[in-house]
Amino acid sequence: MPTLRATAYTDGAAQRLTDGYILLMLLVFPLFTGLQGYAAITVSKFVFFAVATGAWLLGLCLLPLLPVQRAPRARRELCFWLCAAFAALACLSALCSPHRGSTLLGAGRYDGLVTTLLYCGVTLGVQRHAAPRRRYAAALAASMSVCCLIALLQLTGRNPFGLFPDGYTYFDADVRYSGAFLGTIGNVDVLAAYLCCGVGVCCGVWICSERRRDVWLLGPALLGALVLAASRVAAGAVGLAAGALVGAPVLIGSSARLRRACVAGAAVLLGAAGAYGFNALSRRAALLFCAGAAVCLAAAALCLLLRQPKRLRAVMLALSCAAVLAGLALAWSWPGTDGSLYELSCLLHGHAEDRFGSSRIGIWRRCLRCIAQRPWLGGGPGTAALQLDMTFSRRIAETGVLRTVHVDNAHNVYLGCALDLGLPALGVLLAYLAAAFARWLRGRNQTLRPAFGLGVCACAVQACFGLGLCLTAPVFLILLALTAVPSDRSTEVDPWTTN
Repeated sequence: MPTLRATAYTDGAAQRLTDGYILLMLLVFPLFTGLQGYAAITVSKFVFFAVATGAWLLGLCLLPLLPVQRAPRARRELCFWLCAAFAALACLSALCSPHRGSTLLGAGRYDGLVTTLLYCGVTLGVQRHAAPRRRYAAALAASMSVCCLIALLQLTGRNPFGLFPDGYTYFDADVRYSGAFLGTIGNVDVLAAYLCCGVGVCCGVWICSERRRDVWLLGPALLGALVLAASRVAAGAVGLAAGALVGAPVLIGSSARLRRACVAGAAVLLGAAGAYGFNALSRRAALLFCAGAAVCLAAAALCLLLRQPKRLRAVMLALSCAAVLAGLALAWSWPGTDGSLYELSCLLHGHAEDRFGSSRIGIWRRCLRCIAQRPWLGGGPGTAALQLDMTFSRRIAETGVLRTVHVDNAHNVYLGCALDLGLPALGVLLAYLAAAFARWLRGRNQTLRPAFGLGVCACAVQACFGLGLCLTAPVFLILLALTAVPSDRSTEVDPWTTN
């Protein structure tokens, strides 16, 4: 039988290995762009993710094989079985796919079976051997700050590190090339998912922290909000707003947390107002954001004069519900004739056009038709491009060139899951998110678990409109697994010092 000393050594080695992997993926992976910049950023990040994750998982598998280093068998929990079921369904979908030859790596986006199984390995390994720690938030904040500083330089017309091909800049977006690219992530829609994670975690740690020196995290949060607003990705703004509305009644249970939440809100709103300098917002909107920041700071000052309010979480829940209803009422009566609010107003009135949401409505309708044809196992991992068979053509006014774009993504992570792997796999994915959310609620009085859950919540909502690529999905999965770790997992024991 293994001795207690050997067991402790094995557990400590696995924790140290996992700790190093998480730091690598939160600090280095988001900044890695390869040698060709945006021209090959997807394959560069995929190779980085696959090599790093494969080496880490191999190390975890080899540890129990070493002499006198066998740890006791861990108790299998619901989250483990859900993740295992998802991996099994992905394998079965690949075997039964009519596009079997394209399922291993995927048809162009490197989102095939290999990537899916690596995702499952990340979720299981992090949940088994890690716990939420401040240094993970610091690593994510540091990488997001560097990414945002590079994006800000690009928004002034510069090309730091030669990420754009020679002669191209950010302002050539949708004119000389399709889409828009910023920072070290690339596509602005994918960047929005990363910023939702980063801003959510930074604000969450500050709100839940009892240390004043954690105020530095508001700097990266402000930068993230600024770049998100300047990139004009509505899905990112929706994700942050939803994270705030859902997270408020979960995180805010004391007047001290309420005060810090007001300060965090002011920082995010000031960041959004600062995007006016890059012509992403109207002057009226910038002034509105500044006014909102001033209100948040005034509310924070008022919290210093108030006693500990009773049933604060119930009050925050009521305010969140009221904010949602007010937003829907505003959209219902919106008088405009274009823009996101106009499209939302039309949807609330029962009118939907394929062009809404940058043609997402049309893509989603096509996805639903494909899902109806293969509802149980989907078309196979990474085969969305082969199933959708959609193209959009647009003549560029500035150049007169007719550009045709082929749709190779569902532009909705959950629809994409059902399209590729089938409805049972989507049900398993939603069940895992629900289980993680339940643990988030149970750990709402802790210091770090609710903070990481705030980033997960914001990104999960953004995923309703996002691409879900391997450029940022590993970051989200690590945060999700940290949120779903058992509630009795200590965050005070440092794995670097475990004997």
